Amino acid sequence: RKILTRCINAIDLSFEREDKKALNQMKIAKAVHQNLESQLEQYERLLGFAREKAVYLSETQDRDPKSLQQLVQKEVTVVSLLQELESRRRKICSERGFDEIAQEAGEFQQPLMQIKVQIKDLARDLGKINDRNKLLLGVSIKIVRKVIQAVKDLAFPEELTYSRIQKSSKVQSYNSVNLTA
Repeated sequence: RKILTRCINAIDLSFEREDKKALNQMKIAKAVHQNLESQLEQYERLLGFAREKAVYLSETQDRDPKSLQQLVQKEVTVVSLLQELESRRRKICSERGFDEIAQEAGEFQQPLMQIKVQIKDLARDLGKINDRNKLLLGVSIKIVRKVIQAVKDLAFPEELTYSRIQKSSKVQSYNSVNLTA
């Protein structure tokens, strides 16, 4: 009878440990899910800012540098928040990978995988818009340099140097953006 009681107690203790482990895994999965939802929200904000910047950079009139500066400040704030959220997520995971946590997540596995896909899709879209914005900035910088050079040439025509002589009159194009300045 004592042996049977000990066996039952050992089994109960074993189940209790397993229950605690499963409960802890669910808490971790839930915390990771909440963190990723917050990250997703911030990535959506960042994507919105990138789209606003694209409109700003592609417009030729009414460019207010202060508006662009405010937009960049908002982006910096969101990026800082994203870094903080990612740091928290890594602490929650504590040396375990996302896939391992998702496999042990039970009912949270599907939502975790869905949010992972959503964040990847947003990151891809954000990369495309940022690449376009980078191109637009590069084109704007080239135009500004050409205008500055033209003004210098008009202001000081006798100081024409070899580096300022136009070598060819070819039209430059950058991914469907024509530069004829």
